[in-house]
Amino acid sequence: MDTPPEPRTDWADWQNDLVVADYFDMFGRVNAGEKVNRLERNRELQSLMPDRNKGSIERKRMNISAVLVDLDMDWMQGFAPNDRYQKSLVDAVERFLDRNPLWVDDSDKTLAPARVPELVEGPPPTRAPEPKPVKPMLERIARKYDHAARDGRNRSLGVLGEEMVFDHERRRLTNAGFPKLAEKVEWTARDKGDGVGYDILSFGTDGAPRKIEVKATNGSRTTPFFLTRTERAVSREEPDVWRLYRLHDLSSSPGLFVLPPPLEASVRLEPEAWRGTF
Repeated sequence: MDTPPEPRTDWADWQNDLVVADYFDMFGRVNAGEKVNRLERNRELQSLMPDRNKGSIERKRMNISAVLVDLDMDWMQGFAPNDRYQKSLVDAVERFLDRNPLWVDDSDKTLAPARVPELVEGPPPTRAPEPKPVKPMLERIARKYDHAARDGRNRSLGVLGEEMVFDHERRRLTNAGFPKLAEKVEWTARDKGDGVGYDILSFGTDGAPRKIEVKATNGSRTTPFFLTRTERAVSREEPDVWRLYRLHDLSSSPGLFVLPPPLEASVRLEPEAWRGTF
């Protein structure tokens, strides 16, 4: 029997907080391998909120998924994103994340190198004609929980990405019949220090050098990334040698694509910082 539509009334903050907390609790349990009874939990929420029926709670869960999608965060499968949400729900998600910072700390979610299958290069995403605008109601929380900024601060993620590419390049050359070239592949950022504009020195099968800058994320293939001034300078000075290797989805199904210079042909470069001098 279909649930009759309810009169449209605004959700109170405590109701939004309750549904958001329940959503993340279910999500955490599912990620831990537990089974959850979504219908039973819906009924429990209805008992706490008699003015909300089954359909309205399901829609709210789908709204939460949509907020997480717009923030480039993982969302719970089974609650298809519905982006017709209100700012009060965004505020509730922000309150939850502020109280539970581990939800946006994905430093321990990346697969260990031994568990990562051989990286297979795929095509890069197509650059959109115009950047996707951030919804005004999301501006503050999007700045606070910016995925690219989190990746930039997560040094362990960067090192892991470099290790994956180092192993990938050695394997690529060995499989192609050039084991001596494979032995010469250098993990530059580890052995000589960061800040030279690339992380891995590898080679083509013709022996030509290949300077690789690695950008890794647990996010999707379209997650933005940061580029330093030095990295961009080297990409311009050595366009035939320099390459950006973008690793993505490292916590679930690692993928790789390669961007050659000029980077402006593939991505939209926007200034993010200014240097003050006296």
